[in-house]
Amino acid sequence: MFNASGGFLLYTEAMHIILADHRPKIRFALCALLEQQPEFSIISQAASASELVTVAKTACPDLFILDWELQEENVASLVSGLRQLCPHGTVIILGSRPEWGEAALNAGADAFISKGDSPEKLLALIKLTMEETCRKQNQA
Repeated sequence: MFNASGGFLLYTEAMHIILADHRPKIRFALCALLEQQPEFSIISQAASASELVTVAKTACPDLFILDWELQEENVASLVSGLRQLCPHGTVIILGSRPEWGEAALNAGADAFISKGDSPEKLLALIKLTMEETCRKQNQA
């Protein structure tokens, strides 16, 4: 979570994240990358859309990172369902094709990143997206 103080956004505790990708190697790589950052805490993983929804019912994270290609539901209905379960949760969609970015945003995601982008870009995007979300929540 973030807290606005003196115009700067500060981490007050580890950001709770749920990862969802049907490929175990992708989940493992993302976990390894994110767990190296003290401001991130992976609280759960899911291999399917139904598993993600089940997990979200019991553990509402600060951030969902999910694969565009989760096979059970279309992305727009999945994002909508996650927002109903966790209204303050941020959603970042990962995809193997950069051209899916606009569709991901139209589906309700807060951000999109291509799986071909660098780990540094992924980390920077997560931090930027969470800071923007915090600003919006503080203005409301």
